[in-house]
Amino acid sequence: MYVVPDGQRVVIPVIRNETQQNTGESKTWYWLEDPHLNIFHWRWHINYPPGEDDPEYVDRDRRGELFVYFHRQMIGRLNAERFANGVERLKPLDIHEPVAEAFFPKMTSLHQNRGYPGRQANTSLLAQVDAINSVDLWTSRYRQALTQKYMTMANGRQVKLDGLTGLDTIANALEANSLLSPNLDFYGTVHNQLHGIMGLAHDPNHDNYETISTMSVLATVRNTLFYH
Repeated sequence: MYVVPDGQRVVIPVIRNETQQNTGESKTWYWLEDPHLNIFHWRWHINYPPGEDDPEYVDRDRRGELFVYFHRQMIGRLNAERFANGVERLKPLDIHEPVAEAFFPKMTSLHQNRGYPGRQANTSLLAQVDAINSVDLWTSRYRQALTQKYMTMANGRQVKLDGLTGLDTIANALEANSLLSPNLDFYGTVHNQLHGIMGLAHDPNHDNYETISTMSVLATVRNTLFYH
């Protein structure tokens, strides 16, 4: 990544209320919109491609473990930024409850030459009934796997969730990688499905012909819902 030499660096003013009124979630927008942060997330998907690609590039050492690690680090950093700005820590998302905060990205898709849709405060996700039911079912199977300390492969073989490779195994299933998940049909695509649910929250039935929101593209780390 190119770094401007010391003698050529200039101060770039940061407009604090660029996205919305400077209250609550918006107080940390300077971090959420940071170009390097968003590039990092984009680079993750380049370095760790989905399962449709060559196994040589997909089945990488400790991929699942790193998937969990970098998400935890991003959540921890955002919480630190929130505390520094007098905002309470992140609360886990409950897909059965309305999404409290609004989000309007002020971004335009170069492919479609139209703005990315926003999300009104207290938006419900429940209109996406089939997707919600699928996530509930898959989540219950993860809880079962964690309780019994093994996952079941498509051929019936049990894969132990031990201290050495257990996190890697369950995280590969959670990321819904078709080449690495022990049993994609059984454990589903929780990670991808949740991105899809949140990305269509503004127009779940496509009644208004709206496009997906930033939650369904690689720029998702600018949306606070990503961290919940």
